[in-house]
Amino acid sequence: FAESKEKHMKSNACRLIICLIIALSPCYVIAQGYHLMSLTPSTVQIGSDAYVYAEARNDGSALWPYPQSWALKCVNNWSPGWTNWYWQDNGWANLGETTTLYRTISASLLPVQTGTYSITTTAYYKRMDSIYAFMNNTPIVRTITMTPAPPNQYPTNILISSTNIGENLPTSTKVGHFTTQDPDSGNTFTYTLVAGTGSGDNGSFTISGSNLLTAAIFNYEVKSNYSIRVQSADQGGLSTQKVFAINVLNTNETPTNILLSSTNVIENLAVGTTVGSLSTQDPDITNTFTYTLVAGTGSGDNGSFTISGSNLLTAAIFNYEVKSNYSIRVQSADQGGLSTQKVFAINVLNTNETPTNILLSSTNVIENLAVGTTVGSLSTQDPDFANTFTYTLVAGTGSGDNGSFSISGSNLLATASFDYEQKNTYSIRAQSADQSGLFTQKVFVINITDADDRAYLTSIESASGHPVIQWESAANHTYEIKHSTNLPAGWDGWTTLANGIQATPPVNVYTDMVPSGIKKYYHIRDAW
Repeated sequence: FAESKEKHMKSNACRLIICLIIALSPCYVIAQGYHLMSLTPSTVQIGSDAYVYAEARNDGSALWPYPQSWALKCVNNWSPGWTNWYWQDNGWANLGETTTLYRTISASLLPVQTGTYSITTTAYYKRMDSIYAFMNNTPIVRTITMTPAPPNQYPTNILISSTNIGENLPTSTKVGHFTTQDPDSGNTFTYTLVAGTGSGDNGSFTISGSNLLTAAIFNYEVKSNYSIRVQSADQGGLSTQKVFAINVLNTNETPTNILLSSTNVIENLAVGTTVGSLSTQDPDITNTFTYTLVAGTGSGDNGSFTISGSNLLTAAIFNYEVKSNYSIRVQSADQGGLSTQKVFAINVLNTNETPTNILLSSTNVIENLAVGTTVGSLSTQDPDFANTFTYTLVAGTGSGDNGSFSISGSNLLATASFDYEQKNTYSIRAQSADQSGLFTQKVFVINITDADDRAYLTSIESASGHPVIQWESAANHTYEIKHSTNLPAGWDGWTTLANGIQATPPVNVYTDMVPSGIKKYYHIRDAW
């Protein structure tokens, strides 16, 4: 080919035509001294991008002039011509003659079938006025083998970044993020909640993309464990399923109510008496609580109570008759400091109390009064205002004269007509018992009052000379009259005029009919 070129150049007429032909149709061949030194990888899978790394080196045998450019071409199968070859990369490069200069280029092969594919290099150079090429009948070729890509494989596992969710959070809260383990790298996956074993709580969740979200507001105290069944399907429709246990985490919540086992306390009990036991209603069933009396509406009687642990105690002795209702304000705080408050009405209950005293409206009675005469009215002092009482005369110290008296209802009556001159004080012992049998006793001294026993001489009948004697008398009494002409020192010195005279109250009148002359003195005695 070089000799043919020289012959043509001898003719100026043909030079331009030849140059045009060469310029328009250069002959691209493998240049001597430039070879495809490496190819990576040598095996690829159909369906994947095969990145081919080729290296062209100067092996030191290049001819002058120096090659200034080279290019990489490839063909599916070796072809002696260039028709089936196509460019992968080309560009100008001043490689020179040395063996140390090289260029690495990459090309992408997208084969449509299996088999062996060949890649070769071509090197060329140019001068200012023309392009020269040299034939190398044994081009250097490197091959790459295309093998079928393996079939799509099933995903093997589903993972979630978290299986815990706090209680009381709004719906659509993120629980965790799904990922899938799959032998085929680069696969994409679609996640869904599916029916099957372990899917009982699917309705409480949704999936958005690869995120598991809540579809309900959870309450740890109501339910703390949920089960869902998730499917992961790749872009080829192959899938795997897995059951996940979702745990609801407890959150401290505010107490909702305070209870008191009893709001009643009996009067007169000692300080420190337990009124009742406090307890708290709280969504968190394992919480512990501290109880205190606090200021605020309804706390007016806090000072009458104390709290020890969970017990409400009295700090005073209560008297139903003085005050029967108390108001306190209690706070319950859990271990996290969350609290609630409540007002309680404490009721003091009335209890039957022992009577404390017996009163008698009068302890004096006039002598000579009839049996059944009322001495006085009995009454009782008792803390319980509404109590009723029964009065009796009872044995005991001071009861020596009980027989001279009786009680009817609340009245003390005389069972004898008393004579001041014979006995003027009596001692009795009375008991007052309330409707429940509680009682008290008391000794009373009854005083007999002296009555006026004098007789009054009202007139003497002058014609007959008989004196008329008049005196105050008492019912059911009898009287004795004595007389004397002088004034004897004692009763026995008098002479009986009459005795057994029945009383005609309020005044008795007696006429001395004894014809013994005028008597100077008369003495009247109640003979009873």
